[in-house]
Amino acid sequence: MTTGQNIGRAAPWTLLTRLVTLTATVTTSAWIYRGLSEESFGLLSVCRNAILLLILICGFGLERTLTRYLPEARTKLGDWAAFALVKRTLLVQLGLMVLGAGIAIWFGQDFFKLVGAKENQFNLEPVTWTVVGLTAAMVFFQTISTATISEFRTKSVAVATTLRGVVWIGATIVVLHVGWQVPAVVLAEAGAFLLGGTWLWYAAKETHRNDDAPRRHQRFAALSTVVPLRKQLLYSSAVVADGIVALVVQRQSEVFFVARYHGLEIAGAYDLVYAYPQLAMELIPLAMAPMVTAGFSEMVAKGQTLHDAMRRYFTLLLVLALPLATLGFCWADRLLVLLFGPTIEPHAAVARAFSLLHAFPLVFIPISTALFVRDKSPWFLPLGVLSVVVNIGLDVLLIPPYGLWGAFGAVFCTLTIVSPITLSLASRMLGGLAFPWKKLVKTAAACLFALGGLPLRFLLPGTLGLVIGLVVSLGLLAIGFRWLNIIGAEEKQMLAMVKRKNRTWPEADDTRR
Repeated sequence: MTTGQNIGRAAPWTLLTRLVTLTATVTTSAWIYRGLSEESFGLLSVCRNAILLLILICGFGLERTLTRYLPEARTKLGDWAAFALVKRTLLVQLGLMVLGAGIAIWFGQDFFKLVGAKENQFNLEPVTWTVVGLTAAMVFFQTISTATISEFRTKSVAVATTLRGVVWIGATIVVLHVGWQVPAVVLAEAGAFLLGGTWLWYAAKETHRNDDAPRRHQRFAALSTVVPLRKQLLYSSAVVADGIVALVVQRQSEVFFVARYHGLEIAGAYDLVYAYPQLAMELIPLAMAPMVTAGFSEMVAKGQTLHDAMRRYFTLLLVLALPLATLGFCWADRLLVLLFGPTIEPHAAVARAFSLLHAFPLVFIPISTALFVRDKSPWFLPLGVLSVVVNIGLDVLLIPPYGLWGAFGAVFCTLTIVSPITLSLASRMLGGLAFPWKKLVKTAAACLFALGGLPLRFLLPGTLGLVIGLVVSLGLLAIGFRWLNIIGAEEKQMLAMVKRKNRTWPEADDTRR
């Protein structure tokens, strides 16, 4: 089966996985926001952002290296090698988890106090321990699910994610109903991740049974001849650096600075107005990312150029992201108020601005994927350090006086300053970016039609106005897409791949580099 066929068959299940995750996240967050005090929800937001940083330390980006090396190990050594690579990865992560847990337990309470949590208001010791537990569960689930997706067995991941989502929603509702606080909410999420990961682990064991495999004590040695651990760690270090930059520049540091200077309740609001436009924007791109990375890796191994594949990937992202950004600009604040209640309303307007801003980083997904599979990601580490320094400096300058809008300004200015340098350097390394500028202009013009629904914001308040406004904006958007012929034959082929099984991702040409 070709790379394109594999991606086409896997895409619908991966999209279902993301939809289930989005549904579970929105449902649990709405229950939690309404069930906890604003300060407790803010502490939970700080915890979740701290967990993202701990995942980078404890997971060390090793799960993403599976998309690069697992297909190679399976092709050269057999199915047993794929599972051996997953086990070796988890063992390394276990050692890092012990280190990360020690750091978190030692410094955790002081960190929470630094960002504004008061000991007389929260019992910080159990909060710290449950943060460690959720980190471990998420690292385990991410690693085993990424390995499964890299083999295009996305139906299994969809089942595990659905199981995790149902357990997470149910456990969260029970915890809030009995009146338990932040540690119990975190523990409920950890249990759901652990259950989903365990199901995937046993499914993977059954799939990779192989009578031709070497003896158990010889498997890691045989695996090291194809994928040495040192090589895997080298690539994962680039992933960690990139991940830290993404967290600091696009989200992480702002939550902590907002909590420090404006209180936990405002930090919780920032987490909502930032995260939910981003979740909607990244739904399909992140669903496809592991598969596309694996597909790009196979193309590189076959000596194929990535230019045509990158152009198609750019096109798909534009067609999906720009309409969402426009609709978010029109209605994101109203949606947040509907989901989380009137207490979020004073801050919800920032979500409209973030809906537009979140469309821009999607441009870097095809670029970073191509750099990753061509082994050129480490060259961008100095640029990442520059991004972090610029972003934190802007946080210090803008967040204390301007609050949430200062946080938005810090993210916007950092992207504006650093992105041109990044794009220029990436273009040189990849021999051009194959970006479809004409498609960008046409799609943006078509999206302007949706702005015709904006007057309804002032004429029709409340939920009814939101529903009617969304319908009008979607209708005008459809007219714009139809009139400017945005969805042509190529786009229909790629969208069909996302929607239905047994479709084929358009193959890159066979031109040798």
